[in-house]
Amino acid sequence: MPFYPFSCDDCMVVWSVKSPMSKVPQRRKCPECNKYRKRLWSGKAPGLVFKGDGWETNSARDRKLWEQGMDKDTANEWYKENIDNAEERISTGGQHYKVMKPNYEYFRKKGVVKKISDKKANKRMKQAEKLTRKAYDQAGLDPTKARLPQE
Repeated sequence: MPFYPFSCDDCMVVWSVKSPMSKVPQRRKCPECNKYRKRLWSGKAPGLVFKGDGWETNSARDRKLWEQGMDKDTANEWYKENIDNAEERISTGGQHYKVMKPNYEYFRKKGVVKKISDKKANKRMKQAEKLTRKAYDQAGLDPTKARLPQE
């Protein structure tokens, strides 16, 4: 179990609490003044490394690979390749996704879509722009400013 550091600014006391990772303590009483204090954040998670045989995480991984018929070297190569691919996807953002263009002719034959006149299409575009402007105004946002989806 990892130790989590706490500090009291009033008493200038620093102490640690041993606790399971499933129940990380956020506040504890100071041993000197008995006031509740928040956990001291060091910017990094407690370090846990599972080395060698016998750990459930390693055993489960090995068992899974053996069931797939991989030996240790092949498995390590497979892991390295997947990690490299993930890092490449992260560095390129969403650029690895392909642009999907619907087959309008197929959908037209199925009766799902129908062609409209240019005049009607322009009218719908103007209506969509008007609704978009209204939504931005109500939210108090600037439509020219780029935003991330989570903002």
